[in-house]
Amino acid sequence: MAKPQRQSAPPSKSTKVPPAGSSEGILPEGIYRWSIFHNTRLQGFLLFALAFALYANSLPHGFVIDDKVVISENVFTKQGIGGLKDIFTKDAFAGYQQQTQVYGSRYRPLTVAFFAVLYQFFGATPWPYHLFTVLFFAGTALLLHRTLLLLLRHQPTEKKAPWTAGLATLLFVVHPIHTEVVNNIKSCDEIAALAGGLGALYLLLRAFDTGRMALAWAAAASLLAGMLGKENALTFLAILPAALWLFRGAALHRIGRYLWPALLAGAVFLILRGSVVGWSFGDPPMDLMNNPFVKLDGNRWVHFSTQERLATVLFCLGKYILLLLFPHPLTCDYYPRHIGIMTFANAGVWASLLFYLLLAAFVFRGFKSEKAKTERFSVLFYLAGISIVSNLLFPVGTNMAERFLFLPSVGFCLLTASWWIGLRPRNAWQAYLKTGIAITVVALLSLKTVLRNTDWSSNRILFAHDVKISPHSSKINCAYGSELCEQALSEKDATKRRQLLNSSLQYQNTALDIFPTSLIALYMRGNAYFLLQQFDLAARDYRFAVQLNPGYTGAVNNLALSCGKRLKH
Repeated sequence: MAKPQRQSAPPSKSTKVPPAGSSEGILPEGIYRWSIFHNTRLQGFLLFALAFALYANSLPHGFVIDDKVVISENVFTKQGIGGLKDIFTKDAFAGYQQQTQVYGSRYRPLTVAFFAVLYQFFGATPWPYHLFTVLFFAGTALLLHRTLLLLLRHQPTEKKAPWTAGLATLLFVVHPIHTEVVNNIKSCDEIAALAGGLGALYLLLRAFDTGRMALAWAAAASLLAGMLGKENALTFLAILPAALWLFRGAALHRIGRYLWPALLAGAVFLILRGSVVGWSFGDPPMDLMNNPFVKLDGNRWVHFSTQERLATVLFCLGKYILLLLFPHPLTCDYYPRHIGIMTFANAGVWASLLFYLLLAAFVFRGFKSEKAKTERFSVLFYLAGISIVSNLLFPVGTNMAERFLFLPSVGFCLLTASWWIGLRPRNAWQAYLKTGIAITVVALLSLKTVLRNTDWSSNRILFAHDVKISPHSSKINCAYGSELCEQALSEKDATKRRQLLNSSLQYQNTALDIFPTSLIALYMRGNAYFLLQQFDLAARDYRFAVQLNPGYTGAVNNLALSCGKRLKH
């Protein structure tokens, strides 16, 4: 006689059974049923829409900071399509006729070419350029989402891939550290570098998965486009093989087979760059605005000691981490001396050094291990991205800048998303708490982004806000003082005009206390004295500027005017 089958007991009411495909309770069951968590195309559309919505309030803004360098005062851009030949065969700043000497060479023709095409149809009207930048950012966010979905799909925990990709892209979209890149149109070069690199990563993964070498060549073309946007895309030459090694388990010979077109693209770019702008950076100038690693020793400028330079670089690298974790306050200006001269007596320097050593150890110890692939790749992405702008490999002309975090922030967002998704709530209450925390963080970051956008509406508003954040920066004190002087020229009320000029003098004095040989600050302080009819003081500043640079035409002309006015008085 057959033995009766034993029936299994029904699950206990106290036991939480995650819904099918819920990645073991990543979200509460009720929320998980929403269609957005099952449709990656819908997720991509919503991420694109969110990126556009967050920056929509920047569309009415004017040109700010360096926009004039590549748009409104660039002779090649103003030629429209006719200027493309010069744009692709000269330094990125060559078309800006009013520039002072800028250290280093920049071959970034792609985004300047975009601006030239826009100028052909819209002239110097700012809103089309802002619209282009916002759409470019939103499109890059969509590309990031699709690339991460493809990158992560072959993991053992592939059910979590859509969650990780979606949350990482969401963090990237809402993070306020990107407000400089999207609001300062010139920084489209950062977007182009990331978009080109992500396109290369997506196409290379497709090439490896399908065996189609044509896609590997398309990846190389995408990477070349990114490098023509900005040199930072070169860092993808480290990121691409790491992706194949970690997420596809590729042997070295297979990586080489699919990677060599990208390596060729890198070589082509370097040859193009060298043939156009030269092969050497040259010696860093003894100019504080182009070399933050100089200081006054009596009446002469000298280089930082090796320890001072290394300590200052490490301190800035630590600041980058803090800005990613807590993006407040933000400023457009990290020039000297917003970051002071650091030594190894500073605890923050040691904390930064220790943190980066731990990051490097995490990546390279057990690189062949099957564990924590996403996390190791995320850290590698960040370290590769930050390396080229860190001042460790070569000087970049400033201590640090928020725009330099645009590319490496992808690694931070992916690491954060992977860690957050990996936290498993034990019950429904913890699941709702976890969801609530995530929503709150995203909402706060979004609010910060929208509010920070308003600071970028004009130079006057931006400098007035950020000079309070960077009171020890010579550059922003000079810039805001210059804005006040310009404002005084159009002020009809004599009392208000004098107040504006006196305020301008205060900021220029601060700028010159930090950087006594600043040509621009001397010239602008001279202008303020001239408008206040203090011609002796105006002549003094113009004369000093001419001594520093005899070819400074504006100072030469104004010196003559000041001397003439002084004689009449």
